[in-house]
Amino acid sequence: MNRLSFVTVLTVACGGGLELEYSDAPVDAPSSARFAASAQYDEGERNVFDVAHFPDADAPTPVVVYIHGGGFTGGDKAELWEGRKDYAEALLDQEIALVTCNYRLLGAEGSEGVRTSMTDSARCLQTARFHAEQLNIDPDRVVMGGISAGAGTSLWLATHDDLADPGNEDPVLAESTRISGAVVWETQATYDLVRWNDVFLTFYGLELFATAEAFGLSESLYLFYDIDSADDLETPDIIAYRKDVDMLELMDANDAPIWVRNDVEKSTLPISVGSLFHHPRHAKAVHEAALEVGLEAQVYVPEMEIAPEVEQSGVEFTLEKLGL
Repeated sequence: MNRLSFVTVLTVACGGGLELEYSDAPVDAPSSARFAASAQYDEGERNVFDVAHFPDADAPTPVVVYIHGGGFTGGDKAELWEGRKDYAEALLDQEIALVTCNYRLLGAEGSEGVRTSMTDSARCLQTARFHAEQLNIDPDRVVMGGISAGAGTSLWLATHDDLADPGNEDPVLAESTRISGAVVWETQATYDLVRWNDVFLTFYGLELFATAEAFGLSESLYLFYDIDSADDLETPDIIAYRKDVDMLELMDANDAPIWVRNDVEKSTLPISVGSLFHHPRHAKAVHEAALEVGLEAQVYVPEMEIAPEVEQSGVEFTLEKLGL
């Protein structure tokens, strides 16, 4: 076992492959694991990922791709090694590779809203698959995970049609984005924000635009879709955009199984940004949608007395979906 210190000890540049700078791991990990920080998966400053993998394993290992939270306005990939350290260490002990990335934030140069942030994360997944041989990972055994914005991104990839573009001149974008499962904490139900009225706001006598203004989030709401005013939400292009990021509408029985836990906030009137973004009713809406379409889902919402008959931890669910 070794403790990560982020001191570079080796640089490996493979022809046509990833350039990885190996260092000690940021968490306790088996001695057979190798860790590299901030490998590039696209051209942007934030388009970097960390990887802990097992290049000398006898067979390609499963992989978990973790996406950090932060409301798409902040956060960092270090979250996995710090806030989700127990999850990371439990998976590494089972010889499961880990990938975690940063992504462009709302309002950044080149951003076209939340879809830009999420497709960055999708490209990180595709990059790992493209370099599966170098990383010694099994591209057919992939689970996504994350908290808050990372949870929503993972849920989006679990429910969205495959983003693979076989004809693209960029071979990375030809890789699949379908996954074996998603493990999400404190998720949002949908990124069609207008639907938040039905999901939970009207239950408390609230409305999206007034609530956003009260919490100082009006600008962020417009950045979410890269629009200039509320009127733009009803234009054909933005209606199509909202539909494309509506996990509740995208969900069907053939999607990847999901594990959801929203247990930090109370099921009362939202009085903070945290309670707005992580309200138990988000997870309740996901639970109800999964039941309606017949999707395998383990949803834990203690405030709403929602739990599966047979409970699993996030680690246990991950292992099961990776075939371990």
